[in-house]
Amino acid sequence: MGFARLVPLGDALAALEAACAEVAAVRLRVGDACRRVAASAVSAPAPVPDRAIALRDGWAVLAQETLGASSYAPCFAATAPSLVRAGDLLPEATDAVLPLPFVDTSAFPCEIYGPVAPLEGARGRGADLAEGTLLVDAGEALRPEQVALLRLAGLTEIDVRAPSVSILGLAGTPSPAVAYVAAAAEREGASVSVDSPNASDPVALARTLAAKDADLVLVFGDSSCGGTIATAVSVAGEVLAHGLAVRPGESMGCGLVARSSASGPVPVVFGPDRLECALAAWLLLARPCLDRLAGRKPREPAASLPLTRKIVSAPGMSDLVLLRCATGAHGKRMWEPLATGDIPWGVILDAEAWRVVPPDSEGFPAWHEIYARAL
Repeated sequence: MGFARLVPLGDALAALEAACAEVAAVRLRVGDACRRVAASAVSAPAPVPDRAIALRDGWAVLAQETLGASSYAPCFAATAPSLVRAGDLLPEATDAVLPLPFVDTSAFPCEIYGPVAPLEGARGRGADLAEGTLLVDAGEALRPEQVALLRLAGLTEIDVRAPSVSILGLAGTPSPAVAYVAAAAEREGASVSVDSPNASDPVALARTLAAKDADLVLVFGDSSCGGTIATAVSVAGEVLAHGLAVRPGESMGCGLVARSSASGPVPVVFGPDRLECALAAWLLLARPCLDRLAGRKPREPAASLPLTRKIVSAPGMSDLVLLRCATGAHGKRMWEPLATGDIPWGVILDAEAWRVVPPDSEGFPAWHEIYARAL
C-alpha cells in the first residue's frame, strides 16, 4: 500500500527544524574538542611567542653587530654569542640566530664570519599569533589545526555544543545503514549511542523512544505505510510527516517525541533500513537538524561546476543526486553525475558531493553549472 500524500521535503524539514533549539554549551578540554562546534568565538589571549625564539640551532646575536662580517673580514665580539637550539627563547639584547659555522668561539675576541638581518633564524614576539587573533568563530566545527593553535595559545578548555544522537536499528545487529549514520554523526561532532530495541510491538518501541534522553533520535527499520516506527512515534508523540516526495526514501518520515527528562520534544527522523535511504535521511533531514542543535554556521557549497552530462529528474519529487569531480575538455573541472534518485550502493563509494534537484525542476542540461555540497 502506498502513501495517500507525499509531503514535500521542504515542508517536512521546516516542521522538524522548528523543534531543533541549540543545545546548552559544555566545557571540554581542547584536546577532546576536535570536530565539536564552538559555542562562542575564541581569540588568542596573548601574543605567541611572547618574546623572540630561535628557529634553528646556532648563535644568538644582535643583528646590527654582524654588519659587513665575512670570512675575509670577520667582526669581533668581546662577549661570545650564546648557543641556542630551535625553539629556545633568545637572550635579552639579541634578535637573530647565526648558523653554527659562522662563529669561532676559540678565538679571542670571538670572530663572526657572516652577517644576519634582524629576526633571521628567529621568530619575533607575536609572529605566530598576534594578541586577539581569532582562532575559532562561534558556530565553527573545530579542525585539527585549530585545536593545535588553541594549544599553542595556551588555552586548555573551550565551550562547545555537542548534541547527543540516539540511533535505533530495528534489524537487531547494527546494519550497514545504522553503522554509516553513526559514523557520519560522530564525524560531525555529535555524541552517538546505538541501540537495537525490540521492534515487534509499536507500544514497546514507543516507550523506548520516550525514554531516550537525546537531542535527536534516528530510527531505521520498517517505516512503510502503517509500519512499526510511524505507529510508535504517533504513540509517543506526533508524526510531522510520513511519506516524503523524495528519492530515495519515499517512506522516510519525521516527528516529535516528548522528552523524559527535559522540556521540549525530541525530533525524530525515521526511514527504511537500507543504505541509500539512510544516506538520504542523513543528508536531507538529520544533518540539517544536527547543525541547528549545535548552532553550526551555514555550510558552504563544495563547488559550483558545470555538468559533464544532463541530470533527469521526476517533476514533483526532490531527487538526491550523487556526483564526483571529473576533468572535462581542456582540463576543466566538472561535476560528473553518478546517480539520481535511484542510488546503487557501489555508487556511494565513488561519490564526493551531492545535490538535490528541486521538485519544480525536471533536471539540468549538460554543461549547466550547479553547486554541490561535500558528503
